[in-house]
Amino acid sequence: MQMQVDEVLKKDIIRPSNTPWSTPSLLVPKRSPDGKPKYRYGVDFRALNSVTRFEPYPLPIMKDTTYALFGSKYLSVLDCYSCFWQVEIKEEHKELTEFTVPSGHYEFNTTAMKTPGLTRLKKFSNILLLAQVYDKLYFYC
Repeated sequence: MQMQVDEVLKKDIIRPSNTPWSTPSLLVPKRSPDGKPKYRYGVDFRALNSVTRFEPYPLPIMKDTTYALFGSKYLSVLDCYSCFWQVEIKEEHKELTEFTVPSGHYEFNTTAMKTPGLTRLKKFSNILLLAQVYDKLYFYC
């Protein structure tokens, strides 16, 4: 767990924290190509999510998407590595993302997986991408 925390600390995704908030962190089993057990750390944001007002933004219906793409000449997939880390959190909201690991307390500088900001990322990405000259473009996160 500490190696993963150190890695995101170096990337400026998290920073040390001393807020009164505290969210538990845990190790989650991760699939690995070689079959050896591997783990990633996760933060349990269920308590924060239970009091957060969500901005609804529906995903396109997969059936409609596949019908729309049928017969297309070109298909492309762009995999945004950890796209949720690309969206900055407002300074006054960072303390709400505080989590605890054995080495100390940290808070996120960018959105983490399973935080409410992801719906805004989906909406922004669709608006931004659809403003281009593309006839059919779908964004899933």
